[in-house]
This record gives sequence, structure tokens and C-alpha cells, in this order.
Amino acid sequence: MEILQISDFHYRRQYPEAEDGYYTIFKRMTNPLTQFREAFKGEWKKNLSLVLICGDLTENGDAEDYANLQQELKRALGDLPFVVTLGNHDNKEAFRTGWKGAPKEKVYGWTEELPEVFVISLDNSEKGYDNGLLTTEHCKWLEEILISAPCKKKKILMMHHHLIFDYETPIPELKYPAKFVEILRKYPVDMILAGHTHSRTIGVFEGICYATCGSLSFKGEQLREGNVSFVEDSSMNLCKLEDNFISVKKIQVTKEKKELTILRM
Repeated sequence: MEILQISDFHYRRQYPEAEDGYYTIFKRMTNPLTQFREAFKGEWKKNLSLVLICGDLTENGDAEDYANLQQELKRALGDLPFVVTLGNHDNKEAFRTGWKGAPKEKVYGWTEELPEVFVISLDNSEKGYDNGLLTTEHCKWLEEILISAPCKKKKILMMHHHLIFDYETPIPELKYPAKFVEILRKYPVDMILAGHTHSRTIGVFEGICYATCGSLSFKGEQLREGNVSFVEDSSMNLCKLEDNFISVKKIQVTKEKKELTILRM
């Protein structure tokens, strides 16, 4: 089974105008949907069964941004199923309004059962917590889902915020209660997928295969004296799940880096 992992679209139909600060990143950036459409023309996609999008769907978008992004993804992916989670740049109220089929009440996540795999989308985003929030209530929800999950299917846990420190970025990893690890030891999943860092990390978390992927928007590269160079360097992950083997291959989207802006962080 082949699964495409995407993260960090930071999509808007129209980005705010800015002469300085964070939003200058988007002045020279290629629209993420354009990046995705071009990448999806490749032959590598012919055996795909599923697409998982690990958060930051929009850049604090409105309901129409979410509706448009969903429509464009459906147009590009055709019959391919896709599952999303939310990130710290997402607007939950706008998502609930604009994304067809989104839960209308506060929830800790949702699931998708397919013939070969059971996907758990854990929403650990919370306003005011840029690096995510994982509480005992999240854990209680996750435990209930895993207890009732189909035992003969591969299980994938997807979330936005990363669990393993990434040496390419100073962004701190998600803090989690001990209960989270206890649950995964008792009811293990086959793979954990995350985003947030805009860079690729492959590793093992509590004996579980773990991967973050690059973004479809921008990447921050640390310079001296607290400066960060933001560049257009987009990529995705192609994950292959076989009986006793999992592999993760990088799919490069941009052909060359393009500097967008330099900010002091």
C-alpha cells in the first residue's frame, strides 16, 4: 500500500499585503496548489491508495479558503481518498464552516476506515499554543479509538505537531503526558505521521515508525544571530506499507530553492 504524506499548505486564495514581517514570505511564494498540481503529474503516483495531509491547511484562512482548497484537492486527486488534520495556522471555526463533512462541534479528532488501513487524525492544535497541545482528554479520546479499532488493519496516527526533535529547525517538539506513551505501548499503531517543522525527519517513536515531511509552501533555514532565511523548497513523502516493512521516500516538488525573505525570529 502506498500513501502520500503532505503537510503545511498554508493556502489562501489571497494572502494579506505586507511590506515587512512574517507575511512577506507569501509575496514571492508560488501558490501551494500550483506546487501540488505540478507534482501530482508524476508517474510516482500511479500506485497511490491514500493521501494524508498533516495540518496547516491554510494560513489562518476563512471558510471560502477551506471550501476552495477541498474542492481543488478533490479535482486533483479524483477518486483517491484523503484525510486531513489541523495545525496551529488553521482557523477551526472557518474549517468547520467551509470544509464539507467537517465536525461542527469541538472534537479531539476523527477517523477514516479504508480496506487496508485505519487512519486516526488527532487534532492537537489549540489557539495560543503554536507548538501544539496534547492533554489527558486527547489521550482518553485516542485510547477509546484504539480499543475499538479493527485489529487486522494497519493503523496510522496522524497529527500536526512533531514528537521527535528536528535538528534542522529550532521549533520545539510537542510536550505530551505520560499517558500518551502508555496508550501507544498498550495499543500500538503501525506508523505516526506529523508536520509543523516544514522539514523531513524519519525516526522511531516508542518503537513505531515515525515521519515528518517537508511543506508545500516554504521552509525556514537558520542563519546567524537569530535570522531565518525563508525559502521555497517544497517536498512530500511517499510511504509504502507492506506486511512487515515500511519505507518513506522523499518526493521533491520544487526544482530549485527560491529565497522568499529573511526575518529575525
